[in-house]
Amino acid sequence: MASLRPTLGLYCPIGFCENPHTAAIDIGANIGDSAALIRSNASVPILCIEGNPLFIPYLIENSSKLGGISLVRCFVGGQSGAVSLDNIQNYGGTATFQSTSQLSHGHGIPIRTLNDIVAERPDFRESKLLKIDTDGHDFDIIQYHVNFLERQKPVIFFEYDITFEDDGPMEGLQTLECLVQSGYLYFVVYDNFGNYLGRVENGDVDRLIDLTVCLVSQRFLSGNPAIYYLDMCGFTDADHDLFSKLVSLETQVLFGDPPPYE
Repeated sequence: MASLRPTLGLYCPIGFCENPHTAAIDIGANIGDSAALIRSNASVPILCIEGNPLFIPYLIENSSKLGGISLVRCFVGGQSGAVSLDNIQNYGGTATFQSTSQLSHGHGIPIRTLNDIVAERPDFRESKLLKIDTDGHDFDIIQYHVNFLERQKPVIFFEYDITFEDDGPMEGLQTLECLVQSGYLYFVVYDNFGNYLGRVENGDVDRLIDLTVCLVSQRFLSGNPAIYYLDMCGFTDADHDLFSKLVSLETQVLFGDPPPYE
């Protein structure tokens, strides 16, 4: 999700200006790079969730420098359990386990639901920003936590990568439809390089289908893809004003000065 880091820097000043007493949740916090970007643009507490023991020491060190960071050492899933270190795969900046069939209730790195985590950290219950970057589990996390999203309505930043599973394109589309049904009617869309691709308004599922078909064509048919995945920011009606402001900032490249990326 490197492409969304400048977007986080662009969004946070407008998002937390209107919600200064809320918080952010960072699932797949890595070493704290996204948290650092959020904190540099908004003085809000951040709940960093990371399960990879390779990243934890760096995350602890960076969090101590940033301040305002709470750390939970686990992966996020749809059910509680644990995963063995042997079943964890590292993809550069994040770590993932292949499937929920690898879960156990014995020793290993804990897997917890977001609802359980927030129940123990009630100060993050009203978080207005949810960033997910888990290399292959974003779709599952979103679908498993529909009730949380419907209740809290955070602005959600996530990676739309259809290549992790054989049924990835349909799983991705089902995830988008799930978000629409949960009230997420507005999306700002970027390619994997951080270039603004456009907006989706009023829960336009046909537009979401078109974007998915475009990604399928790029990854599986073109032979020379120019786009590898999409990054998306989702908004409900409650934050339509923030959606409009972010779109306005992105389109300044045509109508005025370029957006002030960090």
